[in-house]
Amino acid sequence: MFDYFIGQIKSKNPAAAVLEVNGIAFKFLIPASTYDALPAEGQVKLFAHLAISGGMGATEIGLYGFATGDERQLFQLLMMVTRVGPSMALRIVSGASVQQTCRAIISDDVKFLAKIKGVGEKTAQRIIMELKETVSTRLPMGQSDFTTSTDRSAAADAILAMVSLGYQRITAEKNVKDAVKLLGPKSSTEEIVRKALSQI
Repeated sequence: MFDYFIGQIKSKNPAAAVLEVNGIAFKFLIPASTYDALPAEGQVKLFAHLAISGGMGATEIGLYGFATGDERQLFQLLMMVTRVGPSMALRIVSGASVQQTCRAIISDDVKFLAKIKGVGEKTAQRIIMELKETVSTRLPMGQSDFTTSTDRSAAADAILAMVSLGYQRITAEKNVKDAVKLLGPKSSTEEIVRKALSQI
C-alpha cells in the first residue's frame, strides 16, 4: 500500500518515530538502526511497511519505518518465517545489521542469530532453513571489514555484546571496527569488547 514517506521528523525514540507529512502525523515503529540514522529534526525519508495481524476478532495494525530499503526487505522476509511476526522481525533487524544477518543465514550461523534478544536457537534454525536460498539471491552481503569467518564472528559477537550493554548499534559497530584494527584480526570477542569500551 505504501512505499515510502517523506516528511518532517517531529520526534523519535529507539522504538518509534513520528513523521509529519502534509499536516498529518504518522507514527512508525522502527528498528534501532533507523533510530541511529534519523536526525533530531528536518526532512527525512522512511521506507514503509503496513502490517495487519491478529485473529478471532482482534486485529492489530502497525506502521513500520526503515531508513533503507534493504532493512525493510529483510524485515519483510523475516515475517515470512513460521512463527516470526512483525515484533520479532523488528527485533532481529534491530539486533544486527542487514549484512551481518545475511551472512549468518547463508553460513548457517545459528549461534549468532540465537544471541539476538528474543530469538533463541529453534527460531534461528527456522530462519536459516526457510530463508537461506532467498537471502542468498535477494539481499546484499556487503563488504566485510574482517578477513576470515572466525574474525567476523568475533567482531559480530562483540557488537552484540555492546548493544546488550545499552550502546547504540552504530556506535558499537564503529568502535568494534576500530578495536579490530588496533588489536589485529585474530583478537577474541572479549579483547575486542574491552578495547571498544575503552575508546568510548
